[in-house]
Amino acid sequence: MTDLHPYRYPTALRSLLDRLERFCPGITQRAARPAPSREFLETEQAGETRLELERRRQRLRHLECLIADWRIDGGHVFSAPDGHDASCANAPDIEFPDIPRPVCYVEFGGAPALSLTATGDAQIEGCYMREIVCEGKFAVELTFVCDEPGWKTMGTCTYADAMAVGARICVGIVPLGEEASIASVIQAFEGDPALGGGSAFQHAITIAAAFSASSSWRGPNSRIARARSFL
Repeated sequence: MTDLHPYRYPTALRSLLDRLERFCPGITQRAARPAPSREFLETEQAGETRLELERRRQRLRHLECLIADWRIDGGHVFSAPDGHDASCANAPDIEFPDIPRPVCYVEFGGAPALSLTATGDAQIEGCYMREIVCEGKFAVELTFVCDEPGWKTMGTCTYADAMAVGARICVGIVPLGEEASIASVIQAFEGDPALGGGSAFQHAITIAAAFSASSSWRGPNSRIARARSFL
């Protein structure tokens, strides 16, 4: 349980920041003095453009806010229901009927079909679900995240490598209670190209939809019968 993304992320990023501080004291502070040397920055950011690094920083900020909300809401973790392959994998359309009331994390269980061919060693681990209002309708914001060996080297690898691992996410917004083709749902997502394309991502979306439709999370506070739009 403690190795799941919501628990692993803060620990791994803390080890990255601690390593940077050891080599360049004050670098993780907003007004760092003295400024890091050019050689240090070139080494830590090697192989990445400023634009890509900024995109990854934005994804990390999204994750940090999301995990903070998840903790405030009670830290709810669910497991995806068994048998999702048979019920959703070949369906032409999918739907997210409803989601749990608090921000939650859904872990997928490590099916081989969730492995990313573009990276060779990463796998879609699960997703965060959060209800939002988009264009006057209730919708679910889905944030898919990955597990990979690089999480274990956050305290020793370069800043650029750590950012690549930590920011390997895809975020999208899907209306609640509306059927849509998987292709159209995929187009609503933005994030790491290695995660957002291919059969593994499609498989992950069907698992998330199966969880939404399942009875495993429903209780007396379920909102399945309420109106889906504002008057």
